[in-house]
Amino acid sequence: MLRPKDIRENLDNFNSVARDAIERMVAIRGEDDVIPNLEGELAKYATESVPLLTYLILKGELTPQEINVNSIFMFRAGVETTSTSLLFLLYDLARYPAVQEKVYEEVTSLIGPHGDFTPDTFAKLDYLKACVKESMRLHPAIRWERRLTQDVVLSGYKVPSGTIVMYSNYLSGRSEKLFKFPLEFRPERWLNDDLGKIHPFASIPFGVGTRMCIGRRIAEAEIYLLTAKLVQRFVLEYHEQPVKETVKFHLMPDRPIKIKFIDRE
Repeated sequence: MLRPKDIRENLDNFNSVARDAIERMVAIRGEDDVIPNLEGELAKYATESVPLLTYLILKGELTPQEINVNSIFMFRAGVETTSTSLLFLLYDLARYPAVQEKVYEEVTSLIGPHGDFTPDTFAKLDYLKACVKESMRLHPAIRWERRLTQDVVLSGYKVPSGTIVMYSNYLSGRSEKLFKFPLEFRPERWLNDDLGKIHPFASIPFGVGTRMCIGRRIAEAEIYLLTAKLVQRFVLEYHEQPVKETVKFHLMPDRPIKIKFIDRE
């Protein structure tokens, strides 16, 4: 069991490594022969791919310490809940072989049974992305809170400014008012309107707006890529009783999920 001292030491190490990397990058970007024209460099990055750390340093709107803190939170937010979300997705695919086969067909149609992804093929994983949305609808990792900036009326109740309001993705994702067959795993609902038009705020596991999860893109990319490569190589099977959810800060399965991986070859 981790002690508070262990957690502090780990966080100190995390901050130290990130700070050193940022300080090295700041020193490199400060050389005259590297950036002769700051405005020209930023204009170029508007149309070309550029590392995020480089962009933040060039932009000059954040101090190195602010960049450090935001970079750490971005990676932590993209990793902390990813493993649980990925586990639930693999569990859902193992329980629904027909859905899993569609994912396999999509992956192999793009890169074959042994290929690797390019940015172009990776962007075309439409059905897999619908599966991720559906799994997160049923098993959202976290709830989120917002502090009201003005007085509002919610369900007939006057709620004053400054109140912290909690939004439950779990309840909204399983609401019969918002979803047809809410307890069933049906990724197709995200690809067409056959199961009803989905309200844009009915399932928002990463939050929304300026306070949306900073690690969302990292988390999604990790889940898409690992799931695609696993399904490309293995058939997933689950033969136990359905798991239930429990809350331990994050939503978690109530017991270990035993998935059988069968090599496709």
